[in-house]
Amino acid sequence: MNRREFIGGAAGVFGAASLLLGEEQPKPVAPSDRVNLAIIGAGSRGQQLMRTFLRVPGVRFAGICDVYEPRFTAARKITAEQTPTYTDHRKMLEARDIDAVYVTTPLSEHAEHVVAALESGRPVYGEKSLALTVEQCNQIVDAVRRSGRVFQTGLQYHYAPWYREAITRIRAGKIGQVTQIHAYWHRNNNWRRAVPAGGGQKLERLINWRLYREYSGGLVAELGSHHINTANDIFGAMPISVIGSGGIDYWKDGRETLDNVQVTYRYPAGQTLFFSAITTNALDG
Repeated sequence: MNRREFIGGAAGVFGAASLLLGEEQPKPVAPSDRVNLAIIGAGSRGQQLMRTFLRVPGVRFAGICDVYEPRFTAARKITAEQTPTYTDHRKMLEARDIDAVYVTTPLSEHAEHVVAALESGRPVYGEKSLALTVEQCNQIVDAVRRSGRVFQTGLQYHYAPWYREAITRIRAGKIGQVTQIHAYWHRNNNWRRAVPAGGGQKLERLINWRLYREYSGGLVAELGSHHINTANDIFGAMPISVIGSGGIDYWKDGRETLDNVQVTYRYPAGQTLFFSAITTNALDG
């Protein structure tokens, strides 16, 4: 991102760690070294990332964009200042004091918001999965190439130290040649979030977008994407075929995405990834 390599890169991270350890306070960050972020989509994921970014010295928020205005109050509590708010991302991207943008909107909106942010000339951090359709994914890839801007997908397990260490050991042959991966993400809840009384179907679909095919790829896109990415990393390849099953077999509440899935991916060298996700596990976790 430049701007002094995003305020010193690792130095900023280690500075935040020093704070947690009670070590010497970091020196104040000069105004010229501050990074002004903007967020499109200030829901639960967006607010969590806001807290994470604000641990880095010199980072502040110069814009918050969402179509659901109650989120502005929650987001401003995190920034602890009267951060400008917008209901139209295009208006926010016209602001001159924004250095970088991150997008945490529903999956179906990723392409529109990421492409617009890239075309505004800013680096972009976009939450996973990349986009809802192959066409939308290609739109993002093309926009990155055209703009020359930095783009990163927020697939957090890809960067997790324990994952990186495990993959390093696997690649070093510590457990021999891997041909089969069994992965799962099992939960004991309905994946539904509370909607304010009187919100109607419009607010229901806005808050519970993961349950509707118009906006969501369901359990495979939201949860399985982590495991598919890890398998690709371990096998060093992309899958060439897939077969799966599932259904809406327990939570018969009007949802359109499945409440259980079982998917098998095959890789070029004959390796297999089996992924399972259920929402009716005996115990939470």
